[in-house]
Amino acid sequence: MLDFVWALIQHTPIWVYVLFVFLMYKGVQYFKDQWVPFKVMLIFPAVFLAMAIESMWMHFGWSLQSISYLMIGFISGVVLGRVYAGYIQYQYALNPARVFVPGSKLPFFQIMMIFSAKYYFGYIQGRYPDLAQGATFMFESLGVSGICSGLFIGPVLKHMAHFRAHQD
Repeated sequence: MLDFVWALIQHTPIWVYVLFVFLMYKGVQYFKDQWVPFKVMLIFPAVFLAMAIESMWMHFGWSLQSISYLMIGFISGVVLGRVYAGYIQYQYALNPARVFVPGSKLPFFQIMMIFSAKYYFGYIQGRYPDLAQGATFMFESLGVSGICSGLFIGPVLKHMAHFRAHQD
């Protein structure tokens, strides 16, 4: 077991460690209450959605099956994220558009979950390419990718609705 872990550590590119530290730093910032410009709130959802689409395209192609699996995960994630956002007491400033986000550990865990899932599925694809070609792996990989990106988009949809309802 230790040999496996050591081999995993040795064969992980340095940029993955840099990304891990950066994502941990960004996740810890969400522990504190903060006012966040609405445009800044769009960055994580856009990045994770782009990663999900890129993952589908690079590893599984543009088939009806792969698009369906990604969309099932994505819609599930958006619904979960939107429901979760309904329980948070956000405050809004309209000019410029900002959202007061109460401190929470959940975004940190979301970010770490996404990183871990991407790492795991990337490892499986590299180590066991035959296994990575199966429909089950495709469903798991794209489903998790879709859920993760959708979880970030759900709250953004709530904020967009608020700002649209309060436009001048």
